[in-house]
Amino acid sequence: MTVRRGGAARPLRRSAAAPDLSALPVSTELVGEVGLGEALRVTGADAFLVLHEGALVCEDYRHPDVEHALHPLHSVTKSVVGCLAGMVIAEGLLDPDAAASGYVPELAGGGYRSATVRDLLDMRTGGDYRESYDDAAGELAVLGRICGWWPDGVPDVPEVPASVRAWLATIDRTAASGGPFAYRSADTEVLGWVIEAVTGTPLPELVGRRLLAPIGVEADGRFEVDPAGCALASGGLALVPRDVARFGALLLDGGAVGDEQVLPEGFVRDTCTGQADSVAAFRHRVEATLGPDAPLPPNGLYRNQFWVVQPGRPRLLCLGVHGQLVLVDGESGVVVVLLSSWPTPQDPQRFDTGLAVALAAVEALAEPSGRGLSLHG
Repeated sequence: MTVRRGGAARPLRRSAAAPDLSALPVSTELVGEVGLGEALRVTGADAFLVLHEGALVCEDYRHPDVEHALHPLHSVTKSVVGCLAGMVIAEGLLDPDAAASGYVPELAGGGYRSATVRDLLDMRTGGDYRESYDDAAGELAVLGRICGWWPDGVPDVPEVPASVRAWLATIDRTAASGGPFAYRSADTEVLGWVIEAVTGTPLPELVGRRLLAPIGVEADGRFEVDPAGCALASGGLALVPRDVARFGALLLDGGAVGDEQVLPEGFVRDTCTGQADSVAAFRHRVEATLGPDAPLPPNGLYRNQFWVVQPGRPRLLCLGVHGQLVLVDGESGVVVVLLSSWPTPQDPQRFDTGLAVALAAVEALAEPSGRGLSLHG
């Protein structure tokens, strides 16, 4: 389904003295010690863009046609949907502490009956779930079978529902509101359903009118839909690379585009800080999954469909399978967009290298920034 952008494109400024980032040193297990450009080649990156203080300082494409092609964002879509939720909450249409089933009565008879909107936003609908691409009979496989993207050659899952929402309404599981963090694509699908219910507007139209038009994208986007025609909130959006950078710039500027406040004032601040138990909820899940000595940031959290390195620190991550990464660093005023087409959904070594590339760019451009994420409203 086409996502209409509306309005005119907002030009991206280009730096008059853009530094050459290709030789920046990158060191990972996968690539050894190489320059940034070689690291991108080894990982098979499709597009790599860097903004500094709102200006485009680096733009690299594996093939010329990638520059203008719609690129699947996969789970970066979740962060876009989180932004829409922030908008409707600020407008009083949605209460984050209310039960999702109060907005979508169809949820009252299934496993989501006790989940609040906040639970959905922060993926705290219960700690009993693990999202795995290796489980051919698991929840993710059911979602993939419904939508037609589950890999060929995997045995069929019996009795797959006709649509994502028919499945969400009847899904059964053990869960508790406000539980530990557990990354779960179904949570975002429910969140998208709730947003459509309270606005009376399909997600593709909301994304086009409320986000793409205000940030001045240069091309229409695309939303994948399920057999019932409902947009896949957990991973269905595709945009051209520069428009992904425009989305990152919106976050960098605290939700503003020029003099227009597109995202609610305070949304980015709330995303970066979380709530009192956000870190504990995140850490509980990390330790349960990887053990107490897991090599992850001890104070990380997940908030509003974004990954946060440390509460209060102006650094946000949007991540998607097959190698999608958007890093927004308010301390340096840098946005990094890395889009890829890995042959497998997850690849820890490629991910580590991609993140190392992004951090190398941030560090090379780091300086005190007066434009960073708005943490003070």
